[in-house]
Formats: sequence, structure tokens, C-alpha cells
Amino acid sequence: MDFRIHWLSLTIWRNLEYALALWDVWFNEFLGEMQSTGHGGRGFNKIFTALAASRLYADPPRGKEAEKKREYFHIELPGQACDALPPYLIGQFLMDQSRHEEFKVKRIDLAWDNVPFTPSDVKAAIDSNLVRSLVKRNTLVFTDSPYEEREDGVIGTSSCQLGSRQSARMIRVYDKRGPTRLEFQARDKRAHLIALSLAPKHDKFWPKIARGHLRDYIDFVDMETGAFVNWWGDFIMEAARTNQTITNARETEINSMVAWVNNQVSPTLSVIEDVFGSETIKEFIEDGRRKRGNRFKSILELQNNKGVLDAKI
Repeated sequence: MDFRIHWLSLTIWRNLEYALALWDVWFNEFLGEMQSTGHGGRGFNKIFTALAASRLYADPPRGKEAEKKREYFHIELPGQACDALPPYLIGQFLMDQSRHEEFKVKRIDLAWDNVPFTPSDVKAAIDSNLVRSLVKRNTLVFTDSPYEEREDGVIGTSSCQLGSRQSARMIRVYDKRGPTRLEFQARDKRAHLIALSLAPKHDKFWPKIARGHLRDYIDFVDMETGAFVNWWGDFIMEAARTNQTITNARETEINSMVAWVNNQVSPTLSVIEDVFGSETIKEFIEDGRRKRGNRFKSILELQNNKGVLDAKI
């Protein structure tokens, strides 16, 4: 099976100049320079486009109290754009942005190709109540086009969608491309949570982590015996549910921070301590407390309410 991030969109609360500079640093090499379309849309006065249908939405309308409103922009990387980017770069980009408080992933799509089941298998399991999920069955949409040609030349396509496109999560299983693809779409807080759980890890671990998030949304299982439907067991393999909820967003944020420090900063800190001693590290920490202001206030509230945090690397 092949796994990829197939859609990524995010909002950052900074101005247009910062947005264009950010694009040049991270994406210009792979997706080209952003070009103005000369018009606006989707609530923004300016739209820029680059290769593979990537877009930058900027300059939102300002109200009467414009001086009190923060500027922001929105980057949209659809499937082709994500495919053009090295996975490690996506992870590094997300980790770099996660160090800034005013950044939110708004949508992320996760896709698996060559999965060991078909859209009809999924529908049959749902019809037989072999499913564990809070999503309502009346959101199921199944289409069958027996004479439509797939991209690989095979005749006959089908698609099974569960969940609304406007909801926080949904899945779609289809075979129009040839081999069956499973897409898992997440929006808003759920998308941000998933993205920040993937970003600190090497991309070789992403498929397992992503399957855990998918299992939080849906499992194909006999609820009486606890046995997985055979093809679902073959797909999820050893991936456990993450059991993450959007109510623990602060824990997710601090865990991402710890993971970033462990992966990116700890080697440098070890050299500094070996050369200058541990007192230098302590001085860095004290200096950081003076500089951080109220930036991490919401995270620090966790310690006040719950005691020492159990951060997981």
C-alpha cells in the first residue's frame, strides 16, 4: 500500500508580504512562484496561484475596526501539489509553523492506494452493521458505474462515501484511478490535531500513525466478537487507535513541542552542555521565560489545572 498526504490547507495570522516570503522559502523550488490572479474570492481580496493548482488567499476584507483585526492568509495545497512535495518537507514545514501560536491547519486529507478491499466491501460491512463509528449511516453514498472506464483501462467504477463533506471527518473509498484508494478527510480542529501528530515523526511512520487516527473515526469489526472484518485487519495491521479527542488540544500541542525539541534541538543542546556545562542550559531556560510573554499561556494552564504534564515523545 502507498500512503500520502493528499490535501493540506492552513491559515496563518500574518500579512501578505510574510506569506509570499514563506512560499519562496518552502515551496518555490517544487511548485514555482506565486502569481497574482488579479482578483479575489472566498472572502479574500487577493488570490495567488502556483503550479499544481496550489493557491494563496490573502488580504481579507477589513471592517470598521480594521486596526483591531489581525491580517491572515490561507494556503491551499491540493492533491497534485502535495504529490510534488517531498514528505519530509511537509513535515518540516508543519513543525516550523507549529512553533507559532497563530497557525491552524484547516484541512488535511490522508490517502492510501492499493488497499485490500473494494468500495462494495465497505458498503456490505456497513449494511451488515460490522462497523464501529459514531458517523450516521444515512450519510452513506454509494455509486456504481458498471460501464465507466477506470484510468487503468478496466471497465466499471464504484465509490463509497461515509460522512458529510462539511463535517469534521469523512472517508471515501473509490476505484476510478484503478487500484482502490481510501481517502480520509479531516477539517478544522481535527485536521490540526492529526497534522501535528504526523509532523514531528519521520514520514516512514506516517502510515501507521494515520491508520490510528482513521480507527478513531471508524473500525470495521464484529461488535459481538470483537473480531475485525478480514480485509480491515489486513489493512490496519498493527496500528492501534490513537484515542485522541479535540478536547485535549493543549496536550497535543505540548507533546508536539516536546517531540520537536527532542528531534531538532536536543543534539545542539547536548553539545552546548558538553562544552559550556549545564548552567548555560539553565540560563537559556530562564531567558526563555522572560521572553515568552503570554504566548504559551493556554498550555501553561494545563500544569495549573492538572499538575505535571505527561508529555509523550
